[in-house]
Amino acid sequence: MILVSALLWCGAFGTAAGAGDEPYLPGQRPVADPSARALSAHAIYPAAPATAGESAPFGGNAVFLPHPVYPDAPTAEGPFPLVVLSHGMYGHRYNQTWLAEALAKKGVIAVAANHPGTTTLSREKDLSRQVDERVRDIGRMIDAVLADEVLGPMVDETRIAAIGHSLGGLTVLAAAGARMDEAAYTAFCADHPDTIGCKSVAQLGVVPGKADWARLSADLHEPRLSGVVALDPGGTVVLSEDGLGEVRAPVLLMVAGRTPELVDRRFESDRIAPLIPAALLDRRLMESAGHFDFLGKCTPVGLQILREEEPEDAVVCDLGQAERARVHAEALAAIAGFLGLPAAR
Repeated sequence: MILVSALLWCGAFGTAAGAGDEPYLPGQRPVADPSARALSAHAIYPAAPATAGESAPFGGNAVFLPHPVYPDAPTAEGPFPLVVLSHGMYGHRYNQTWLAEALAKKGVIAVAANHPGTTTLSREKDLSRQVDERVRDIGRMIDAVLADEVLGPMVDETRIAAIGHSLGGLTVLAAAGARMDEAAYTAFCADHPDTIGCKSVAQLGVVPGKADWARLSADLHEPRLSGVVALDPGGTVVLSEDGLGEVRAPVLLMVAGRTPELVDRRFESDRIAPLIPAALLDRRLMESAGHFDFLGKCTPVGLQILREEEPEDAVVCDLGQAERARVHAEALAAIAGFLGLPAAR
């Protein structure tokens, strides 16, 4: 435990050389997943400014601002850490592009993929209830990057982490070793049937008594991970006390305090935090942050579009760009410290 505590103190990745500067530009390239899952994925990686070429907007739409990246830019000289990003329920691989861009500038390769069945355009019940496959996607993305002829040689395989938002938070916790348990989930939701966590898991089609639970309760630990970051995790009601005790990698648990109607921390992060081995846990409460502040910045017309077309989703853009930028800066500083990267500038 003394060694683990020391690793947490220094950051899950250790101390990065040249800390203090951001000498890289965010290169971008698609990543082919060779598994049968055939994940739609891309990577944003450190590129050398002298050879990067012209930037192009990436990951934006009418609601969210795009990010400037340098498609297929020559890579900077590595090796570099690898971070796998896992989106939330019915999100997509562009949700944390803001974070991927910031990490690439600090010398990190960030890979993101759509999780089939739980994306904006893929909600098939036969896929969505396979939460265990989301966890296995972490390993698939690692494999895909390592197999990539350009990115693979850049990776420092001793410095691999995963960051997940919302349902992605549950995903990375399970990849860190936390176990799902049908009996614990059934008992909790019998006592708290109206909690968002119980409703969301049921919406995915995860039903007690079904054969799916045999897969869900398997050991889904990804041994190559040296740390995970859970951004306001949701759906953690499937994790049992004993299962959370099985966490084997350092965890940064970042908790949004402003939107309990979306993710109530009493039944999610506050419940799980005392059950994760204390030597592995760094918990940060961001009292003024909302659940969706871990998404990208909204366009100037994003809020109005949501109010007119999807009024229930207007909360996604409710506080504007300046507040979201503040939350991003706070989150990035905490993540950079946890991973031993250069401080935010």
